[in-house]
Amino acid sequence: MRIQDFMLQPDYELVQFSFSLVRDVEQKLRSKHLFYENQVKNYVKDQINAFIIKMNVKKALGTVYKAELHMLVKHRLDALTQRYSLLKCV
Repeated sequence: MRIQDFMLQPDYELVQFSFSLVRDVEQKLRSKHLFYENQVKNYVKDQINAFIIKMNVKKALGTVYKAELHMLVKHRLDALTQRYSLLKCV
């Protein structure tokens, strides 16, 4: 049995996307494409919005998916922020 067998397809896509987004952000931090905390937040927000639009769901469901994705990504992004000592705009 795989985890896919226990989850609905949209939920599985959300989890997969959250992992790929965190990997992408970490790669961009490593290569110094992103170095401000604000840049990371805006990049993540834009990527999540593009993903939700691509899913082509109703607005209410899209709002729920956005909230879920932000919660899935938040803790891992906080750890990356501390590990790479990002600059903050004041």
